[in-house]
Amino acid sequence: MTPQGLAYLARYGFTLLIAAISMLLLRGAIRDLRGRSKTNLRPVRGRYLLALGGNGSNLYPVKQLPLFHTTILGRGHICDIRIHDEQVGLRHAVIYLYDGLWYVRPMSDKTPVLLNGVPVKDPVPLENKDMVQVGRSQLLYVDQEEAAAEAGGTLYADRSEDMLELLPQVRTGGAWFLSNLLMLGASLLLLLLLDEGLSPLRRPYAAIFAVFYILFNLYYFALPALIKPFERTAYLVFANLTFLGLLLQARLVAININYSNADITTDRLNDILSAINSQSTALFLGFLLLPVIAVIVQRTRLLEMLVTACMVLSPLLLIITLILGRGKETNGASLWLTIGPLSVQPTEFAKLTYLIALAGFFKNRPPLKQQIIFAGWAAAFFFLIMLLPDLGSAMILLPTTLVVFVVMTSEYLLTFLVMLASGAAGTLAYALFPYVRNRISGWTTLWDKVTANNEQIVFGLQAIGRGALFGRGLGNGSPESVALSHSDMVFAVVCEEFGIIVGMSLVLLYIAFWLRGAKATMQVRDGFSSSLSLGIATLFFVEAAVVIGGTTGLIPLTGATLPFIASGGSSLLAKSMMVAVFLGLAGRHESV
Repeated sequence: MTPQGLAYLARYGFTLLIAAISMLLLRGAIRDLRGRSKTNLRPVRGRYLLALGGNGSNLYPVKQLPLFHTTILGRGHICDIRIHDEQVGLRHAVIYLYDGLWYVRPMSDKTPVLLNGVPVKDPVPLENKDMVQVGRSQLLYVDQEEAAAEAGGTLYADRSEDMLELLPQVRTGGAWFLSNLLMLGASLLLLLLLDEGLSPLRRPYAAIFAVFYILFNLYYFALPALIKPFERTAYLVFANLTFLGLLLQARLVAININYSNADITTDRLNDILSAINSQSTALFLGFLLLPVIAVIVQRTRLLEMLVTACMVLSPLLLIITLILGRGKETNGASLWLTIGPLSVQPTEFAKLTYLIALAGFFKNRPPLKQQIIFAGWAAAFFFLIMLLPDLGSAMILLPTTLVVFVVMTSEYLLTFLVMLASGAAGTLAYALFPYVRNRISGWTTLWDKVTANNEQIVFGLQAIGRGALFGRGLGNGSPESVALSHSDMVFAVVCEEFGIIVGMSLVLLYIAFWLRGAKATMQVRDGFSSSLSLGIATLFFVEAAVVIGGTTGLIPLTGATLPFIASGGSSLLAKSMMVAVFLGLAGRHESV
């Protein structure tokens, strides 16, 4: 049997493995989120407000009120603590945890708050037995841990272990075992597909997959010892997606049915090695940085200290790209900077700095003035993105921003108004930028005629159709028929060679990661960690949805790439760093 015939038969096994892995991880994520949501949303232990009755020195406790990492006080129905007092605003004050300290501040200039009898306007740290007055209500802030420390003891003898008992534990052994089978089987099959002319590639390819396999298993067992609790489900999703990306990119640069062994020259082999080395170098650098970044994020507050720097760096990276960027003549956008032999895409790292700045703004429900400041900063950032032009990043970051905004502020009406403003901005972009009009025109004429603006989608749909449910087998597809098959249209190649079932399984993996982000958003105990966890998970899901939607013709093609699978060292490295940040945030708990 030829290697191509073996690949055709092996497609059933790969479909079964990938589908089983995705279903196991998704089922665990859903059951965890549903079964433990009440536990994850529990109030903070050892800290609460004590409502007092009486007047003057004759105060007495009336009711104990729980505190969450962000607690809104007011008359409104959506407030965490409702106070039935005409002198209290609908949203009067907020008490929140940030950088290990608890703060209180009024929600606006029209809602006065007294702390120990002194009016406060800006956030003020709270200490044990501080008196917070909201309207006519007297609220005593109680910090049992601080009181216990002053008395020379501790409130919880072993807080971290107690926390681990409360946190959900998802069983991932089955998914880990199947992942090993997939990685071993697929990498061996790829080596067999390298025929005689490509035999010099077998040793470097084998070395690359062996290093990946070792790092994958090493981190699966070692990282839980460094980070407790460790988000194994999210790590397995990341590892499987990056492996499939490495496998597919290695296949795309090496196996092409249009040349024979006689056509394979030394220069061709060197080009193949250069391409796969670029992808694998970015991947392994991301893997090496992953435990370092995750541990720093979990055990320190370095990210919180970088919020202001990220506010400056995010638009600065876009401005540098706008001035020095290259690549427009071949890719439609000037997004690459050439540094010696390296080509770097700063916009990918700008996404990470943008999310950090976003989390800094919405670490708690900010007052209207701060929201206006953020709106101006974000508008300038998105305007720079459209100037590059980078429609894909705009379509990814805008929904991500809206999700974080509505979850962290509960400003539903304002969110609706922002969506209307976004629609108006989209209409303006359609009028101002020709490339936006070309994208829309190609999409609207997709089923009428094939043009230069929609041929990518048409050929991609044809490739998906050729793959049917189970695909044609690894190396048996025709990726050369689809422009940019290694990047923008890589999902079409996945469906052609592995089948639509595997394509849908990838969607389930992205959903599973987002569900772990939702769980981490509820689990972590401060607003910054919640915002950033939600932002990272949402960005991955939205980017995957935008790419898959564009490839299948559901939305206009944007030029974005499928996370962890498409080629691009900058994208892979930046997203690996985001995963590392996410794993560190998911490991935070109340004692941090």
